[in-house]
Amino acid sequence: MALNPAELIGKYRDFELNLNSYGRRFGFDIIYQDAKNFTGWYQHDGMDRVELTDGKLSMKTLNLNAFYVFNSRRFSYPAAF
Repeated sequence: MALNPAELIGKYRDFELNLNSYGRRFGFDIIYQDAKNFTGWYQHDGMDRVELTDGKLSMKTLNLNAFYVFNSRRFSYPAAF
């Protein structure tokens, strides 16, 4: 479990949920992210600089990973990370 202190004072609106299980033969990761705190600027082909204010851009992602290991004694999925 993790908590960003900026969320307690209302300055952080992103959300992330991670579920994972790693075993000797089976394992999985399920990761959902909802990010809304993008700010900055961009400029394209000589156009004027365009400001990107907070809340104009959001990103939602869902990542699913699963594995089955045939030779469970010589493999560690978490060790790869």
